[in-house]
Amino acid sequence: MTLKTLDNALTLLRHFTAENPTWGVRELAKETGINHSVVQRILATCAQHGFVTQRGKSRKYALGMAFLEFAQSLREGLHLSDLILPIMRRLAANTGETAFLAVLDGKEAVYLEIAESDQNIKYSVAAGTRFALHAGSSGKVIAAYLPEAQLDAILEHGLKRYTSSTITDPAALRADLAAIREQGWSYSANEFADGVFGLALPVFDETDGILASFGVSGPDFRMTDDKRREMLAAVRQELAEVQSLMRRFY
Repeated sequence: MTLKTLDNALTLLRHFTAENPTWGVRELAKETGINHSVVQRILATCAQHGFVTQRGKSRKYALGMAFLEFAQSLREGLHLSDLILPIMRRLAANTGETAFLAVLDGKEAVYLEIAESDQNIKYSVAAGTRFALHAGSSGKVIAAYLPEAQLDAILEHGLKRYTSSTITDPAALRADLAAIREQGWSYSANEFADGVFGLALPVFDETDGILASFGVSGPDFRMTDDKRREMLAAVRQELAEVQSLMRRFY
């Protein structure tokens, strides 16, 4: 396999996301600009090794079970989950909302760990889900502390609108991020999904570079000013331990 073929294969695999979990050969070729026959050969090879599989009558491709094996190996190697999930479950129990830990990955963020609320109506998301940095507190608290050049590179790709409350103007987003840096935490409502709030604090490395965002999220109808203050205090109470663990593994 040449480096070009490897690069093409990785480009194709990166397009299988939570938002777009399945692709046909022709539509993936059109999306990536890679020749149709090249896409077909790469996906067929990936399928032989379990990295993609064809689903249903459409025979579109989706990620295969091989990625679960890699994910499990990674999690077992880090041992971070064993240490950090009890903290997150405690936060979820104390606040009644879903606790999350998210890290930067390229120009997006990804949920590293999730501890769901035990309430019937809750914010539910899977670990490994990727999301934009400009919509919602979990992404914006990371974006707020990125170096200027890194933030510029993200903004130049445009700001997708997810709801009527999503900030899509770069100048308005920069002002919002400045406010987040000033107060040291982020709160959002209805920015990534209607009816959902998020409250997040930054997790820093030893040099005060941004490592992750840590916080809680849930249905907006349960939120009041008093509850927001209580949740902020609850997240802050767990932050030091989470930050210490993240510094050990990242």
